[in-house]
Amino acid sequence: MYISDIVPFVDLKSQWAEIEEEALPMVRKLLQRGELIGGYEVYSFEEEFANYIGAKHCIALSSGTAALHYALRAMGVGNGDEVITAANTFIATAEAIVLAGATPVLVDITDDGIHPSVENFIHAITEKTKALIPVHLYGFPMDLTGLYEFIKNKNIRILEDACQAHGAKINGRIIGKDCDAAAFSFYPSKNLGACGDAGAIVTNDDILASDLRMLRNHGSIKKYEHHLIGSTERMDVIQACILRKKLTKLDDWNKRRREIAQYYTDNLADIKGIWFPKESLNAEACYHLFVVHYEKRDELAQELNKNGIETGFHYPLPIHLMKPFSFLGKNHNSFPNAEKKCKSTLSLPIGPHLTISQAKKVSEAVRFFVEGK
Repeated sequence: MYISDIVPFVDLKSQWAEIEEEALPMVRKLLQRGELIGGYEVYSFEEEFANYIGAKHCIALSSGTAALHYALRAMGVGNGDEVITAANTFIATAEAIVLAGATPVLVDITDDGIHPSVENFIHAITEKTKALIPVHLYGFPMDLTGLYEFIKNKNIRILEDACQAHGAKINGRIIGKDCDAAAFSFYPSKNLGACGDAGAIVTNDDILASDLRMLRNHGSIKKYEHHLIGSTERMDVIQACILRKKLTKLDDWNKRRREIAQYYTDNLADIKGIWFPKESLNAEACYHLFVVHYEKRDELAQELNKNGIETGFHYPLPIHLMKPFSFLGKNHNSFPNAEKKCKSTLSLPIGPHLTISQAKKVSEAVRFFVEGK
């Protein structure tokens, strides 16, 4: 099989080709000038991304994990606190809670979806609850209106995990615009991806933003004047430069992702045994991933790979069944819906440079394996 026949899961080469002419000269200038940390490129990206979201502040950080971790710290989360999140998220969500000194409290997803219900979050709240982290999984936004309404007069913060939700919308509002804080990852494969690790927090809270800027820089605003115990979790200028160029493409790239997702939806919906999440009427997903659920997931993945179609698993194991989280004391069947979905999940290729002919090859290969025709 020729390399040109392979349907890539993520096509970063084509993304780079689209911005190379503009980005490479700027990166070269930054390296020649020795401008590597902070400065104009980082500040400009923060301003441009905040404007894109419609938030007052953007604090650029070294990764999405750092964004989650330091947002919790800035919210005052620490030892003895509980933070509620979904059982079927990527490890970084729960990891950040532990790094902040708190205990993750997991909630199950609905039996017909990929998110916990608002009621599941509410029922898990105790006197120890300091924060909630709903996850906009796969780029499918959650409607959190009821959750914000419930905690309005309580000493509980909401940190939205938007690490996969760049440009996703709910009720016509982009994720991150009206919230306590939202964490974004710019890992290279994300809808808005850097050329290495990077992340950010968007918020409208002035105090939260100030503390985050200190936490990412050894608790300092002014050199050698430290107010908090922090670390070096800064975004470097090369990542900021790449992200600024890609941000101008994001809406068009997301539009293309939605077109590919619609093609998959039209051509896979009638296949018996295949299930995939669908948008609610008030949502506009950005389709970071197109995930299908199938009982013989592993066999399907092997068959697709044999045919030159790359796939992914997001995520094969729920948080409570991971070794580092055995201290939570949960076991099999603690969160049955999340466990069922994790066992059957398979991610198909999707991206702004995937062609319809490639999507057709994927759809036909799935149908042939499942139906034998």
